[in-house]
Amino acid sequence: MAHPNEFSYLARFLKDWPSSGWLQSLEGHRVLNLGSAAVPNALDYRPLFPDRTLLGVDQQAGPGVDLVCDLTGDCAELAGARFAAVLCCSVLEHCARPWIAAANIERLLAPQGLLYVTVPWIWRAHPYPDDYWRMSDAGVRVLFPNIRWKRIAYFSQAANETVPPESASDAPWRRADTSGRVYLASQLLCMIGRLS
Repeated sequence: MAHPNEFSYLARFLKDWPSSGWLQSLEGHRVLNLGSAAVPNALDYRPLFPDRTLLGVDQQAGPGVDLVCDLTGDCAELAGARFAAVLCCSVLEHCARPWIAAANIERLLAPQGLLYVTVPWIWRAHPYPDDYWRMSDAGVRVLFPNIRWKRIAYFSQAANETVPPESASDAPWRRADTSGRVYLASQLLCMIGRLS
């Protein structure tokens, strides 16, 4: 399931996708949605892939979950499957060992497959069942050494409010509350790349 900004960022990319030639490599293939459990106010990615089979995977059973799998394990539940696209949204911060999850995700991608990753950069603690990490775009690049990143942006909670990574430290996301105290609004990192 997707936060509205995660969903809209991917939807805009897919709208532009045919001109890039990536669409051809995905035809007839499956999409893996990691972190697929239905949560309040989240959007389902299935409408973005109407001609593809989307498999929903999460660490706990529930609505929206087709298969329970521990990404930091051997992923035997996926039986060596390969996917043309993997959506990994708001998942890696819940993995105690995200480097193992990232290596497994790269193995699950078909050659030239699409990877969409979102992680919190500034966010409240949200155990599911635990909350371990916050990652920058540099951190995500280290986790996925075989991905050629095409689009990277930081989002706030405001709809479609994005800045590129080189401007994230200067972004206009300092807000004052009613007491005049300044704080940083939530920021979410979205990255789209392709397996080399």
